[in-house]
Amino acid sequence: MSLNSHKIAKDVGAGLASIGVRAYLVKSAAANAADPFSKPGAETEYPVTVVYGDWSKGEVDGTLIKQSDRKAMLSVPSLNGQIPEVGDGYRLSPGGNTLRIVAPLKVLAPAGEPLLYVLNVRG
Repeated sequence: MSLNSHKIAKDVGAGLASIGVRAYLVKSAAANAADPFSKPGAETEYPVTVVYGDWSKGEVDGTLIKQSDRKAMLSVPSLNGQIPEVGDGYRLSPGGNTLRIVAPLKVLAPAGEPLLYVLNVRG
């Protein structure tokens, strides 16, 4: 029996969509690498479905994961080709307060196919 990772990703996405809420992944246009004083360009919001909550006491270490950080889980199908990265933003409403994605960022990828991103967001 072979593992159909595309179907699993779709099932994970459907499960999160049924309990998740709409949020926005915020990406900035890249700064000019040749100019060390250039700033990132305009921001673009990408709608995603997210399930969010708190980190467990055992996961909070006070340095990498702080007590005020939030855990956000995004399914790959809801990302529509966008890949979250440390430094990107995360908003619960368009144009709202921006939380930043900080380390650690985990990718659950059985058989090498990403299914779910677990983000640490800080604001």
